[in-house]
Formats: sequence, structure tokens, C-alpha cells
Amino acid sequence: MGRVAIAAVLTNTEGIILEVNPAYERVTGRCRGELVGQKPGINSAGTTVRPTYEDLWNTLQQGQVWEGALENRRPDGSFWWAHELIIPIRLGERVAGYWAMIAEDSESTARTLPDTAEKTSQTL
Repeated sequence: MGRVAIAAVLTNTEGIILEVNPAYERVTGRCRGELVGQKPGINSAGTTVRPTYEDLWNTLQQGQVWEGALENRRPDGSFWWAHELIIPIRLGERVAGYWAMIAEDSESTARTLPDTAEKTSQTL
């Protein structure tokens, strides 16, 4: 079985990107320098309905994990669906940021995402 590269992005509580891994650069079509300091919405296709984003932020602000799919667009204009799992990072009682793991939406990557998230959250 081949390995699946899971794209990962770390943000602060305002959603500003602090760090990305090489898989995130590949899937978004953007380099680290273009991404750090921006919000993940830089990749948005503009097609996700507002209630989805409201649910995402309400869930995260309650300190809970959010999982869902968002349509995105690369700088070259190509569209891609992201299956995302966003996990709040806690320092004591407060949320200090968010760790998101993203896979291009396909049956094989969608199945591996929850297992990867569980392993990652155990190491944080």
C-alpha cells in the first residue's frame, strides 16, 4: 500500500497561517512564503456557503474538532476538494491555535485522515 501525504497547516487562534508542510504546498499550489501570514481562505474557491464557515468557527471556538469538505482553487485556476480535520491546540485551559490536516478528497485519502489525526493529536 502506498503512503498518503497528508497536508498540514498550523494557525493561530485568528486563523493566520504560522506553518505548513511540503504536502500543503503541493496540494495548494502555493509556496510557504505565500502562505505564512495569510488565512487559509487564500485557497478558497468562493463556493462554500457561509453557514459552513460559521459552523467551522463555532465548533472550533467551543474547543471541539471540526471535520468537513471545502472546495478550493489553486493559483493556476484548478479546483480541488479538501477533506479537512481541524483540531484545536490547547495550552492548559485555553486554545492556542489550530492544527489542520487536509487530504484531497478521494476514497483512499478520506479513509486515512481520521487515523492520522488521532496519531497526531496523541503526539501534541
